[in-house]
Amino acid sequence: MKVYVFYTAKIQKFIDILQESGKEIEGVELVPELHEIEYDHCELGQTNGEGYLELCLQSHLYKLKIMKENMGSNIVFLDADIVFNKNQNNFTKIITELLAENDFLFQHDDNSAMCEGINLGIIAVKCNDQAIALWEAHCLNISRIPPQHRVGGFPQTEFNLLIREWKDKIKFQHLSLDFGFLTDNCIVYHAIGVENKMSALQNALKSFGQ
Repeated sequence: MKVYVFYTAKIQKFIDILQESGKEIEGVELVPELHEIEYDHCELGQTNGEGYLELCLQSHLYKLKIMKENMGSNIVFLDADIVFNKNQNNFTKIITELLAENDFLFQHDDNSAMCEGINLGIIAVKCNDQAIALWEAHCLNISRIPPQHRVGGFPQTEFNLLIREWKDKIKFQHLSLDFGFLTDNCIVYHAIGVENKMSALQNALKSFGQ
């Protein structure tokens, strides 16, 4: 299963640690996608920086392109600040089973700003007409928002609002907390809500014995 990661050269070290953590995960083909344009005010996790918000927009447009290229296949998108737990080698099995009955799978997020509890740091997609139609609508929506009107949470908050309107057109499910959080059976860890992402990822790997 192809697992795409959108990144810039500034965060190459995060790609390196992600790739190393995923070497032994059965069925995972990591596909790092380098975005060559660099932006000011674009530190990883600086969610209200103008450059960071522009990069978020570009990453969502890129995801639409990748979905269309993979029509008929199941794929995954991961943020760069993620590592795999080599002790839980069931990533692709769980994703495949859940996508049999869903168009999308998302990381759960209890942040009150995300009205549907969706964090777009982990996205699994069954690349079909319905999924692509939703993402096209999302990209059109966020592309119309001028830079001065983008705020922290963009474009995740906008997606949460949109998918609420699409509930009768799309099938989606939240992944268990094992996808993103340091549970007893953590499958992948996503370093959100922490000051030092690299330190959090390294500590997670140590807890996995990696």
